[in-house]
Amino acid sequence: MPHTRAQQEVMPTILITGGAGFIGLNITEHLLGRGINVVCYSLAAPPQPFIRAVEGLPGHLSIVEGDVCDPVALKVALQQFKVGVLIHGAAITADIHRERTDPARIFAVNLGGTLNVLEAATQCALAQVIVLGSGAVFGAASPTDEFLDETRHIPVPDSHYGISKYAAERLSVRYRSTRQLCTSVVRLGTCFGRWEYATGVRDTLSIPLGLTQMAETGGHAVLGPQLPVDWVYADDVATGVAKMLATTPKEPVYHLSSGQRWDALDWCKLLAEAFPGFTYEISDDPEKINIGRSAPTPRPPFAIGRMETEFGFRPAFTGSAAFEHYIRWRARCAI
Repeated sequence: MPHTRAQQEVMPTILITGGAGFIGLNITEHLLGRGINVVCYSLAAPPQPFIRAVEGLPGHLSIVEGDVCDPVALKVALQQFKVGVLIHGAAITADIHRERTDPARIFAVNLGGTLNVLEAATQCALAQVIVLGSGAVFGAASPTDEFLDETRHIPVPDSHYGISKYAAERLSVRYRSTRQLCTSVVRLGTCFGRWEYATGVRDTLSIPLGLTQMAETGGHAVLGPQLPVDWVYADDVATGVAKMLATTPKEPVYHLSSGQRWDALDWCKLLAEAFPGFTYEISDDPEKINIGRSAPTPRPPFAIGRMETEFGFRPAFTGSAAFEHYIRWRARCAI
């Protein structure tokens, strides 16, 4: 079993792999705002608008351009910055085209990179590791009449991304039980929100982002009939992950999402009110669809009772609250 981490008055430095990615930026900003020092470990530095936005926050941001496929560089960064906690978010969110053209790289990063992270964390005696997982582990074989639970519903991934992420999370659970590494996997719902941009390793950007960009230019959106309903705002993801850092998680796997069904049409309705020139429709014709053609496999929403009970997590940004927060941010700071 994982060791119990002693409570500290000052949170140790936290390294985030994939820190310059969409979710990594949200978690980084949240932690910096709480006065926690963060090392952003990623293939490239964060975008300049983000760096400018966090300059006045109390925590200190260090940037290391590195690859999780390089175990030596990873270990050097952990030692150089005296890292105590690691959040592992580096991954390739692959679409079918990447599956066909570069399958080895997908598994090298998503599975091999996770192995490097867990091994480096063990060797450096880190207090805690949180591995960011994905609902893609459930594939298309999940039930449709109930929310997905961590214990009752068995993942059946059906894509290279989902398969590699599931293998990575099982590896994390193995390190928890055999290497005394305090590691937990947090499977995220379908994410959208602030700081989302094309990183080159995330092949499908979120439907809310695409719809919002189209609304801002007065476009007409055509969506397919089968779309995700498990949306979670990135700020809520950051809050939930931060709550897991305050104590030693009891379970190996958690679900983190909004805990409710949230249809893309709800977002369309809000956009139509805010942008009168924006129109939308649903079509069964694949040739007409211009939003969400490569959307993630639809699945039921996550049950988040485990996060609620253990960490007191409550999503703050759902429906109109998320919309208003996001639109205000885009008006002043969008990438």
